[in-house]
Amino acid sequence: MGMCKYFINKAQKSELEKIADKFEDISVDNISSLVRYNEGKYIVWLDNNNEYDWETTSDYDELSVDRTKRNSYMSRISFLEHHPMVKCLSKYNRKEFHYMLADAVVLVLEGEFNEADEKIFELNRYLNDRNCEITRKWQLLYCFATLLAVFIIFVIGRHNIQNIIDFLKVEKETIDTIGFSMLGTIGATLSIVLKSGNQCYDCESGKLLNFLEIFSRMFTSIISSFVAVCLYKMGMIFANFNSGQNATYCLILVCIIAGFSERLIPSIISRFENSETKEECCNDKESINNI
Repeated sequence: MGMCKYFINKAQKSELEKIADKFEDISVDNISSLVRYNEGKYIVWLDNNNEYDWETTSDYDELSVDRTKRNSYMSRISFLEHHPMVKCLSKYNRKEFHYMLADAVVLVLEGEFNEADEKIFELNRYLNDRNCEITRKWQLLYCFATLLAVFIIFVIGRHNIQNIIDFLKVEKETIDTIGFSMLGTIGATLSIVLKSGNQCYDCESGKLLNFLEIFSRMFTSIISSFVAVCLYKMGMIFANFNSGQNATYCLILVCIIAGFSERLIPSIISRFENSETKEECCNDKESINNI
């Protein structure tokens, strides 16, 4: 089997050498995959970096009647080749993408411009799909990594709670409140996972911005949960569950909901603002009537 493969590769290389001899600027050592060869006209291939390349003969260039139109299509293909999104593709996807570019070049060189339009549209859709997939992968990885980090901090904190209390000189209840607040990251993780399939961010912004996006949402979920715990202990939300043996479970649920719902705490705060505004308006009316 090995000898058979050796002779096949040798025959292929010999055939490529014959083809490459017909073009001045092509070395057979730089051809990793031959895409299309039309004798006396052109050759399209993938080089050792798995990037597409092409070369035409002087006879083809002289006889070509659609040179302006062809150059226009080549510019569109070149724009896709240097699209910022391409640098985010994996090695396999980049090779696949360049093979699709090579197919588009072949269609242009053959003068099949309608089919070339379809191929260019397909290439744009391919980039857009990979853009969404890569961004979702980054955000989910950062989300679970942040959740794991919070969980490790929580476990370490629980095992060293007395040392933390002595160091910060705070009451145990405050540390417990902060500990419960970290449960908000579970709700934030659920929210991110559920929304990841419906949202498409731009991975061209880079990994750092995507990480900051996830980190900020996680941090916000902790703050929201902290506010929710304070309101719960003050009896301002879920007051009916603020006693009894289910109080702790209810508190956990409140923290997860606060982390999951990005509008829960802002809506509660705005409700207090509206009530204060109404009181001020009523006081103003009473003062006017007294006058």
